[in-house]
Amino acid sequence: MGQDTETIIVDQPNSPIEIKKYEASFEEEGSNTKEGIQHKVVYINSGRANPIAIKFGFVSFNIFNEYLGIINGIAMVRLEGRQENRGTWVHETSSDFSFYTGIAFVNKVRFENGEIWEADSEIIIDTLKEIKSDFDASVLADDI
Repeated sequence: MGQDTETIIVDQPNSPIEIKKYEASFEEEGSNTKEGIQHKVVYINSGRANPIAIKFGFVSFNIFNEYLGIINGIAMVRLEGRQENRGTWVHETSSDFSFYTGIAFVNKVRFENGEIWEADSEIIIDTLKEIKSDFDASVLADDI
């Protein structure tokens, strides 16, 4: 089992997907686990439309609030109505053992009609700056 950690779900009022629960911790390699930072979410469709793919973002900081990295987890799943689902993604970095704070957000959603919703990157960056006030958002340029 991993150490105690802090997790934050970015509040995105206009998101068509709501992250209901988020857990993150460093896990050592085991018979059923890959070593790295395990990001686990439970999410629900808002019911406005039927998504067919969801891209989540997970940002990791170490025990000293230093940036460890970001991964994007993609769920290829059709959610109807207020249907709920869950997913787990593993982030491997050379310093993943020092993980302490994880931030989760909905990055993009593709609907069955072809429309794509995208997150407001300013909301995400503002949340990251609450962890590290001088956070350099340019490291996320290709990820959000």
